[in-house]
Amino acid sequence: MRCLKATGLLLALGFLTSRSFAEELQWRAATPIKTSGTSAATEPPAISNAAEPQSTPSQVTSLSKPIPVNNVIQVDYSGAVPLVRGKNMADDVRILPAGPPVIVDSPNVGGGDKPKTEVIPIKPKEITPSTPMQDGSISLFGEPNLCDDCCCGCSGDCCPCFDDCCCCCRDRGCFWFSAEGLAWGVSKQRMPPLLATFPNGTSEIAIQQGSATGATTLVDENNLPGNFRAGARLTAGFWLPCCDCLGLEASYFFLGKRTSSAFFNSPNGSPILAIPFVDAATGQQRFGITAHPGPPIPVGGSFAFNASSYMWGAELNLRQKLCCGPCYFIDLLYGYRHIQLQDSINIVDVESPVQGQSVTIWENFSTRNLFNGGQIGIEGEWHFRPRWFVGGQFKIALGNMTQTVTINGVAVPPFDPFGNSNLTLHAENSNIGKFTRNTFAVAPEAELKLGFDVTDHLRVWVGYDVLYLSSVVRAGDQIDTTFSFPPGQGPHPAVLFRTTSWVGQGVNLGVQYIF
Repeated sequence: MRCLKATGLLLALGFLTSRSFAEELQWRAATPIKTSGTSAATEPPAISNAAEPQSTPSQVTSLSKPIPVNNVIQVDYSGAVPLVRGKNMADDVRILPAGPPVIVDSPNVGGGDKPKTEVIPIKPKEITPSTPMQDGSISLFGEPNLCDDCCCGCSGDCCPCFDDCCCCCRDRGCFWFSAEGLAWGVSKQRMPPLLATFPNGTSEIAIQQGSATGATTLVDENNLPGNFRAGARLTAGFWLPCCDCLGLEASYFFLGKRTSSAFFNSPNGSPILAIPFVDAATGQQRFGITAHPGPPIPVGGSFAFNASSYMWGAELNLRQKLCCGPCYFIDLLYGYRHIQLQDSINIVDVESPVQGQSVTIWENFSTRNLFNGGQIGIEGEWHFRPRWFVGGQFKIALGNMTQTVTINGVAVPPFDPFGNSNLTLHAENSNIGKFTRNTFAVAPEAELKLGFDVTDHLRVWVGYDVLYLSSVVRAGDQIDTTFSFPPGQGPHPAVLFRTTSWVGQGVNLGVQYIF
């Protein structure tokens, strides 16, 4: 009996031993041990050899349950997306094709009855490659632009404002409004001398005949309004919803009205006040007396001068997107332009003889220039930094300039030493009236600016602007100081209609809101 029990125990031990050696060999990594200052989560993953077998996480591996090296458990990775990988099995180098998980027959190196198979499961993680940002390619509304070409990857029109086109052109909003402060200098106006003085004691007859010396000019073109002009420009526009590459933009600007004045009073004739003129018959410089202490006749008088100048304009343009990209845009402008330039000069001369009746002479010379024409232009902008930009525009308008000269003069009471019913200084029957003519004119304008995007919707800039008008009439040019005798009965003073060009240029400070 004891022999039977011993024999059965030996058979059981042999059976268990054979089963343990018949099990497949599989290894599982031990649980990482935490060490001081090192987290198990930061341990680098073990690097597996492609030739080594892979086991399922649920398989328990121990020394008592070895798995043969060349016998690999088939694992189902039906949801995996395999890639092409290389496998090195001894001296056998093969390229495994992409596709669903495949079972590859391999030589039965370890012996046994079952064919040896190998499953190459691939389950890659999706990786989005990062593309370096181009310098300055940041959308105005925070979206990055990663393209250089115009309309790259966009369908239809370039960067429509009601569609998403962030990879093409900078988002410029749908509506915009801007306000600019203008600090300009303008062309100097010309005017002949209107009042002079002589040293005390100068003979009245010598002054009237033009033989006196020592004349000093009191009123001339230096008394006209200064060349500096402050003004403003307002602009508003929007992209058309039905055609988002076209926009409508309106602009208005003005240069503030500037005035200047001068006043000279001589109640007893000192200082001497005299009106310069040229004798049309002889071409000699002569003077009319406003104030002189005498002899022969003491005359008191005064002279007042006032001048003003004002300019404004408006334009309406169709803006078309010509080309654009992440860092730039170029637009074409087509439209209509209107400009007005007005000048006025007023003169009041009072003569009060000691023995006689006082006479007040009032004269006015005013001009008005109205330009109306078609306009074409181009405007562009480039962001050389994410928020910094430079821009420029050039426009040229061609059209008609309506020039109007108005001359008025009156003496109260009528002064008639030469038989003329209304003798004044520079306004006589020969030139009093309103005179108009039309002429062709050109009005180009150019601007450069440097700006900064404060926010996605607000930007500021500083610029330099130049505006040119090819033909205008100015009030000071229309004063004719040549007299025919007897006054009022000759060709002079005449309607001169002198023209000149006009230039305004200066600094602009602007702010724009885009929405």
